[in-house]
Amino acid sequence: MKSRRMPHIAIYTRVSSEEQVSEGFSLETQRLQCVAKLDEIYGENLYEPEVFSDEGVSGKLGLYDPAKPKKRYRPELTRLKDALDRGQFDAVCIYGLDRLSRNYSLLPRLIEDVFSDGSVKLYSVRETGMEFETPTGRAMAQLLNASNALLCDI
Repeated sequence: MKSRRMPHIAIYTRVSSEEQVSEGFSLETQRLQCVAKLDEIYGENLYEPEVFSDEGVSGKLGLYDPAKPKKRYRPELTRLKDALDRGQFDAVCIYGLDRLSRNYSLLPRLIEDVFSDGSVKLYSVRETGMEFETPTGRAMAQLLNASNALLCDI
């Protein structure tokens, strides 16, 4: 009998300040919440997790751009995107969309480029049940992203 490969799942966590840590958004808290979500979906120890964490980095920053090498960016999100482009993951789990991005253009582009065809699933602990591979899920993600970005500006 042929054994099935365990799903390889990326967990992405981010905090931009010590204040977020004190409010319960620590990287470890986010990771544990993601693991609990993935245990519900796949079963305990039935997937291979790999964690990508950006600490003390604004969600407004984007990916590394070789055309602008001195511009600040999120190194772990860039590393994750590169791994996704190489097909290394079956899914990505985040605590919430605002952990993935607070950038008006980056989140919709990530969702469209990586998750829209359903070959890589995106799970969010907070936005439970949102299906990012559907047009409705993508539209909801864009609305949430826009409101998160606006709140970040206040």
